[in-house]
Amino acid sequence: MGKIPNDRYTKEFREKAARLVIENGISTGETANHLFLPKNTLEA
Repeated sequence: MGKIPNDRYTKEFREKAARLVIENGISTGETANHLFLPKNTLEA
């Protein structure tokens, strides 16, 4: 399986995901579930 291009998700969406993890202390797994993403998408 290939790498997902960066333009698949908007800049705003990526920033929202990062804020949930960094500022709110939510784990990458919980954030991924909340945003309906594979966990490894946030960990990459």
